[in-house]
Amino acid sequence: MNSNPTELTVLHEPLDAILRSELGSGNKIAEIQIGGWSEVDIVVSLKFPFGKDYQSEFPNITFHRNTDTHYSLTDSYTANREAVEAPY
Repeated sequence: MNSNPTELTVLHEPLDAILRSELGSGNKIAEIQIGGWSEVDIVVSLKFPFGKDYQSEFPNITFHRNTDTHYSLTDSYTANREAVEAPY
């Protein structure tokens, strides 16, 4: 876990573009996790819900809505073993 969630994080495209869009719209980074998921190597968790749907803008990303209450209820976009997630 990154101890400074405001530190600039650079992800591969298109997730970097999604992260920068969200930060530019006023969203904030809540946490950065490195290594904890089986499917990705880094997760950037946002403080607020995504401001828009990015699926049509970036067709090469995977969208997932977690509905398992054992975990945080989040929407996430994944690509290149990286993820950006936000509460919904």
